[in-house]
Amino acid sequence: MAVLGSSSAAPGAKLLDIGAGSGWIAHYFAQQQPFQVNAVDLVDQREVHEGFEFQLAQGTTLPFENQCFDVVLSNHVIEHVGDAEAQRHHLMEIRRVLKPGGKVYLAVPNKWSFIEPHYRLPLLSWFPQRLASAYVRALGRGSWYDCKPLGPLTIRRLVASAGFVYRDKAASAMVEMIRIEKQAWLPALPLFSFVASRFASLLGAVSPTQIFVLESHSGSASIAA
Repeated sequence: MAVLGSSSAAPGAKLLDIGAGSGWIAHYFAQQQPFQVNAVDLVDQREVHEGFEFQLAQGTTLPFENQCFDVVLSNHVIEHVGDAEAQRHHLMEIRRVLKPGGKVYLAVPNKWSFIEPHYRLPLLSWFPQRLASAYVRALGRGSWYDCKPLGPLTIRRLVASAGFVYRDKAASAMVEMIRIEKQAWLPALPLFSFVASRFASLLGAVSPTQIFVLESHSGSASIAA
């Protein structure tokens, strides 16, 4: 939660985890942070059920009233919801349920990563959908390629068009990961932190996972400084 900032963890804050999957992320925040946690998914695949409320969703529509969450998590979800229109609706629904001053954690694979993260195949997301599906079938990984990762420019334009200001947090997330996991190159952390602070946008553009913190904008969408 360091990426979102400490102000997001006020006692009693309401958090929504979209795409609950196994339920471990929702469970973690229910245990570690002072959140009231809700989670949604299209199907119930939970391995853990404790600590949070769960509801089924229909498509990209969220089953909640307007402005009811302080924090919304969309962690590797938007690439699974469908075409560009569905992806924008996903973001618009997040904006609808977000309280004024609330924050969104958005993580999405970089379309131009060398290794596609879901199927672990080189350059898979670079190809048009039909060729990507043929690639998946040829290597016996499935019947079709069901993801639509977004490139750095595309995701920025999309979140802005949905009425959000955004901050690129990929570089700071890398720093936090090194600190938490005690990587072997931890002694280089001060240097990496300095580089990350000076070239955050560049690092975010080349990172395999693009990470943003979004906030709704009362007027026209823009980029947060």
